[in-house]
Amino acid sequence: MKKERVEFIDNRPGDAEIRLCHLFRERQNYNIHYTLPFNTLLLILDEGDRSSGFENVRTGEVCVPKTGDVLLLPAMLPVLSRPRDSMWYLAVHYNLELLPGCDVFDGEGRFFRENLPAETIEMNRVFDAGNRIETLFRFQQFLLNFSLRHWPADCERKVFRMNPFNPVLNYIRENVNAKMNVAELADFFGETPASFSRKFHRALGMSPKNFLDKELLNKIQPLFNCETLKVRDIAEQMNFASEAYFSTFFKRLTGISPEEYRRMIIKSKF
Repeated sequence: MKKERVEFIDNRPGDAEIRLCHLFRERQNYNIHYTLPFNTLLLILDEGDRSSGFENVRTGEVCVPKTGDVLLLPAMLPVLSRPRDSMWYLAVHYNLELLPGCDVFDGEGRFFRENLPAETIEMNRVFDAGNRIETLFRFQQFLLNFSLRHWPADCERKVFRMNPFNPVLNYIRENVNAKMNVAELADFFGETPASFSRKFHRALGMSPKNFLDKELLNKIQPLFNCETLKVRDIAEQMNFASEAYFSTFFKRLTGISPEEYRRMIIKSKF
C-alpha cells in the first residue's frame, strides 16, 4: 500500500505560533476602557458583587461573570472593564497566530465564555505553586484547549486567503516601525498602493494601514517590560517623530496612555 505523507510543518517564521505575553492575578477597582493587541483570557476566582462586568464597546454586550467562569476577550476588541474590589481573577494575555500578525480570533467581535469551576481552582493552585516554567506550560496548555473549543469555523479559509501575503506579513513583522507605510508594502509586493490595499483588505479583513498600526503596537508592547526604557526612548527606538506623537498614537489604539500601560505591565510580571 502506498503511504501518503502530508507535511504540516515547513518552518516558515511565524506560522501557527502561540505567544504568552502576560500572566497575573489581580483585584481591580476602577473602570477602564481599553483595546489590547492580544487576546485576554480571564479565570474568575471570585465574582464579587454583581456590579462587576465587562462591556463589548462595539456591540454593547455586557458580560457579568460568575465565579468559575472563563472569559475570552479577543485581541483588538474595545472593552470597558468595570470590575470591583471584590472581583478576583487570573488573567492571561496571549496571541494565537495563523500567520505573522493574523490571530485566530481576529474579527471575532464577541466574548467567549464557559463555566469551568474545577479547572479555575486548579489553575489558581498552579499559579500559587511557584514553579515558573511548569506554570507557564500549564497555562499555555489550558488556553490552547480553551481556544480549540471555540475555534472559528472559517480558519482554514482565512489561511488560504491570507497565504499569498505571507512574505509581506513576515516583512512587516521583522521591520515594522512608525515610518513604515502602505506605499512601502505595495512596492515590496509589486503592486500599486491602491491595488495592494484593495487585495490586502479583501484577504485579511482590515486595511494595510490598520494592520500596520496593530503590528507596530505589538512590537512596542514588549519594550515596556524594560523598566530602564523611558517612554521617550521607546518613541525614538520605534522611529516616532516625537514622544507626544507616540503617546497620541498609543492612546488612540489602546484607549490608555503609555504610562498607564506600563503600570499594568509592571503589575503583571510573573
